Amino acid sequence: MLARSWSISRDCLHVAGLISLIGSAVLGQGAPRACGVERWPVKVASDADAERVDRSVRRASVAELAHLPRPVIVPQRNRATPFELSTFRVVASVVGTVSEDDGDIHVILGDIEGSSATIVAEVPDSACALGSSRIHDFADAYRTLTTVRRGDIVVLDGIGFFDYLHGQTGVAPNGFELHPVVAARVVGSISTSQPDSARQPVPSEARTTSAVRVWVNTSSGVYHCPGSQWYGTTRRGIYMTESAAAAAGYRPAYNRRCS
Repeated sequence: MLARSWSISRDCLHVAGLISLIGSAVLGQGAPRACGVERWPVKVASDADAERVDRSVRRASVAELAHLPRPVIVPQRNRATPFELSTFRVVASVVGTVSEDDGDIHVILGDIEGSSATIVAEVPDSACALGSSRIHDFADAYRTLTTVRRGDIVVLDGIGFFDYLHGQTGVAPNGFELHPVVAARVVGSISTSQPDSARQPVPSEARTTSAVRVWVNTSSGVYHCPGSQWYGTTRRGIYMTESAAAAAGYRPAYNRRCS
């Protein structure tokens, strides 16, 4: 009887191991040559401070994050307070992407408010994040970011992180990144927006057969309809479709939608 029980237990453990391996295979999307080393537990939120990270998001622009004060000491195994204990949400344009040897997707984010600031956002391959409580968040974000193209407008949630400066493509002067990314959405394309020099009302182009193009005041978070007083005239802003603006969390002026 004891021998039979031991056999059953061994079979159960074997099945559990297979399930674990299958789950890891499903989660791992890339083909990392080797997982990272430098501050890796912090990068995949499996460090001792990971449970202290505030999961409520703080909205910020790329330019604001690129100018946060860099800590004097960046610890190898722990987090630098307060920014590495915060989750930030940005609406940004995709300047480019790089696939890293460690399986990370390295996304260069551009500011949509008129500055030339860029920051890096990275999401790890789940195969290199086993043991992290955010592994399913990484898997979802990874799938989204494999499809982004230059010029896409994205909404990203990521945990604050100060990387060591070693000439990364698109890195901010302070080394600040969103790393890891825990949520990602594509809400539009910069091709539907206009540069600063073109910020004039364009009623003839504002309404198409598919969507209304609104003007988002990125300072106030309010968008304006074609023909209204502030359409295309605020100091900071960007054109996008109304559906994209709503998806990014912007609200209509005077609570009146355009369509």
